[in-house]
Amino acid sequence: MAGTLGAGCSSGPAEHLADLQDEAMAQWVYDGAVEVRRSENEAHTSLGKESRARIIIAYEATEPDAIETVKDAAIAAAAADGWDLKPTSTDGAAGTKELPHGLAEISIGIDTTDDQVSIILSHTGATPTAQRP
Repeated sequence: MAGTLGAGCSSGPAEHLADLQDEAMAQWVYDGAVEVRRSENEAHTSLGKESRARIIIAYEATEPDAIETVKDAAIAAAAADGWDLKPTSTDGAAGTKELPHGLAEISIGIDTTDDQVSIILSHTGATPTAQRP
């Protein structure tokens, strides 16, 4: 998914991560899954390259062969939470949502290497439509 990093950005890196942390999908819980990995990073610049605020969460199914059910539940939860989702070529979903300090992106899919559902939230830094001139 494309986004313009920093375009019209009037908020800082800490606000971007806080926006993501406040999202329901950052705290998503499903009876058929257990969170096995989480990574949270503020937006920053390293060696001249900008990196977005990001939260990555991985889940494993609690029942054998139920990973597709977990993925489908995550997609349904994101849609119910207002994310504008589109299917991906890998049978997952990706989309966007305007947050208080800018546009965010979400990606939900199955990591076939580890047989885990991954939810990736990232903040583009773009100004929300309501705040644009």
